[in-house]
Amino acid sequence: MKGIVVRIGYMLLGSLLTICVMLVYDEYIAGRHEEAAIEITTVEEAAASMAEGTVSYDFEAEAEEKLAQLKAEAEQKKQEELKKAEEEKETEEVTEAETVTVEEEKTVSANSIEAAPVKWIQDYPKVSSDKTLQEKQQERSSYEETLAVNAFDKKVIENSTIDFSDVKITILGDSLSAGSNLSDEEQDEYSYPAQLKEILGCKEVLNLSVGGSSVSTLGDNAMVERWREIPKDSDIIIVFGGTNDMLFENKWDFGFIEIEKRIKEDTFCGDFDTLVSKIEYRYLEHNKENYCKLLCINPPSNIHADEFFITKPENLIHQSVWAEAINTIAPEYGFEVIDFYNNNLLDTHDAQVVEQFMPDGTHGNAEGYRIIAEHIASQIIQRIEQ
Repeated sequence: MKGIVVRIGYMLLGSLLTICVMLVYDEYIAGRHEEAAIEITTVEEAAASMAEGTVSYDFEAEAEEKLAQLKAEAEQKKQEELKKAEEEKETEEVTEAETVTVEEEKTVSANSIEAAPVKWIQDYPKVSSDKTLQEKQQERSSYEETLAVNAFDKKVIENSTIDFSDVKITILGDSLSAGSNLSDEEQDEYSYPAQLKEILGCKEVLNLSVGGSSVSTLGDNAMVERWREIPKDSDIIIVFGGTNDMLFENKWDFGFIEIEKRIKEDTFCGDFDTLVSKIEYRYLEHNKENYCKLLCINPPSNIHADEFFITKPENLIHQSVWAEAINTIAPEYGFEVIDFYNNNLLDTHDAQVVEQFMPDGTHGNAEGYRIIAEHIASQIIQRIEQ
């Protein structure tokens, strides 16, 4: 009997516990459903709110903030590099100053051509140009180009701080350098070498130019045979020739620009190679203790050269090829070229150039020679300051 009562008691207790558990579980489930409903409502409200534009994330502001941060970091790095470069420069200057000894035989003036300040102006015309003469002629006439370049040359000369008072320039040339078209008295004052001396304030400009002189031995007073007349104490040497060669020589006299065929005497290319190579050997290679700059001038485009060329184009060489020869060969031997031809300066195919500056189509008047002198002076200044 007792066992039956105990068993009934356990059954009642189990039932009671089961009921309690079920009640708790139902309450838990109801609570979770309520929470889920609240979460769903919150998400729906948020979505609706974002759709209405009341809630948004400012991506642009973040991007701008990041960009500003990157810019700040870049600027900081740049300043650090500039500071480092300045410190290195100061260290180099101190080192250089310490190496200067009292035993130096020559004191270099701060304004001398050996120590010309580097003050390259951004709008200086390039020393060389990729444009051909024809391309430049399409941009503007030679007369307009000459006036524009001359205006700039005056600016360069005016702003120059180089002291040329101890400088000796020697010019080896033909009638263009001798001052043909002028009387003897006018040549002393208005030839471009005379005006060049006045413009730069040189100690001396020695003019070794002879009218009718050619570069090659095929003409008279060949420059290839006269180069030894150049004094060894020349600071700047200018070779300005080729006009007479292209006016009177044929394609066999011209020779070849290609170096493997070039070295042949009694041709323009062969003799021009000999001329500039010997000048370099004597004045640049064996005169290293003194400053020396070598310049070669390519003659302006000449209407008479074209008139000569069209008579027998199959046997003659166009001036553009003569210009190419000078531009190719001279730099191989340390010469820098002042290129009147390709730079469209004083081209006598232009009637206004002839009327104003080059009355016989080849040689200048006083004004034409002034423009030549100012351009050469400007080019010398620019090349030294570079």
